[in-house]
Amino acid sequence: MTITEALSIPNGMGFEEYEKLLIDKKRLERQIAKISSDIDFEVDSLEVLADEAGSDRYNKHLHNKQQLELKIENAQENLNEIKRKIEKI
Repeated sequence: MTITEALSIPNGMGFEEYEKLLIDKKRLERQIAKISSDIDFEVDSLEVLADEAGSDRYNKHLHNKQQLELKIENAQENLNEIKRKIEKI
């Protein structure tokens, strides 16, 4: 935790709770960045396999992309909730 972060602890929130929220926030931000990279890979794969639309390989990459989009949506919701908690109190 940086000094700036330590000085911006919301009123009514304990130091340990705030630190845990910051750790979770950073973890989710890294997770979202990794999932975004994985989605980009799947999009590139789908572009390469565009002439094979409907094949098993194409469908596998399409399914992976859809699963990753769900994961990133859930991670983003969790991150937004943490940000609300940090700013709320």
